[in-house]
Amino acid sequence: MALDRADIARMFSRISPQVRDAAVAALARAPRKPVTGQRKCHAPAQLLGCPLAVRREDNNAVATGASGT
Repeated sequence: MALDRADIARMFSRISPQVRDAAVAALARAPRKPVTGQRKCHAPAQLLGCPLAVRREDNNAVATGASGT
């Protein structure tokens, strides 16, 4: 878990605030936000997709099969 946190922190440290803000603005304007995750990204994608689906009916998590496949 600590290594995952370090990887995520390192990834976000490489993104400038301007690029991050532009990405957030683009996502906020997008009418739909399909979320997909494969292999070890399946669980994080589900964690992101479920709240989006609850908040807005037009958002959904794209099924990718069983996690770990």
